[in-house]
Amino acid sequence: MRDADPNYDLGENRSRLKSSGYTLCWEAGLWTEDAQPLWWEKTISRTRRTARRDHKNGRIKAGDQYWEIVTRIICDSSGASFHSRTIHRINHEDHHTSRSQGNRP
Repeated sequence: MRDADPNYDLGENRSRLKSSGYTLCWEAGLWTEDAQPLWWEKTISRTRRTARRDHKNGRIKAGDQYWEIVTRIICDSSGASFHSRTIHRINHEDHHTSRSQGNRP
């Protein structure tokens, strides 16, 4: 993705999106002088959770902690919007043995 071109005309409605904290995103690797932006996005929720059961994808097991991130995405050309939900497991260094073991021989 590429940050917004400072010379790109945001227009009245789109400048309101920028002032509301949305980021203008461009398609990766296809930047040219006449390129048009594809979408606006903003993280609207970031929640730390603990899994109560194994997730279907198998990457998160019961007891694992993970971030659930919800992003609102608005299409630049049509104005259509939707939410995207992603999860990222929180990696703890050897979290199974992180409790104090005391002085064992």
